[in-house]
Order: sequence, then C-alpha cells, then structure tokens
Amino acid sequence: MIDSWEKLSARARKVGALVGVDRKAFPRDFAVFARAHRELARTRHLYPVPAPMPWEHAEALMRRHVDHTFSVEP
Repeated sequence: MIDSWEKLSARARKVGALVGVDRKAFPRDFAVFARAHRELARTRHLYPVPAPMPWEHAEALMRRHVDHTFSVEP
C-alpha cells in the first residue's frame, strides 16, 4: 500500500514526498501524525499557501474534468 502512495507522490509537479512516514512501522505508525505535523510546519515556510480560489473558478475546473466525480455533500 505504501508503494502506491510513493508512486502517487512521485507524480507531484513540484515536491512529492510522504510526510512523516516510517516505512518500517507502516501501517501501524501512529507517531506519523506528530512527525507529519512537525515536517509540514517547516514546509509551510518554503511553499506559501495559495490564496483561496473563487468558487466559480473551482466549479469551472471541476466541470472540465468530467472523468472525476466531485461532490460538496457530506
């Protein structure tokens, strides 16, 4: 399962990495949440969070990708 996530992260446009993951302990690695929080806090300064996208723009993007299903329902 972790191999699938690594393949997916390798497709990232800028940075692709699994955050806080200990391969030896996966999937019972509950400390992953603490490590991920620490690593994400450092990353936040490297890559600023983009401004919120207007709903109309997001909706137009989703409509162009008809091969995916999007829902705002819980």
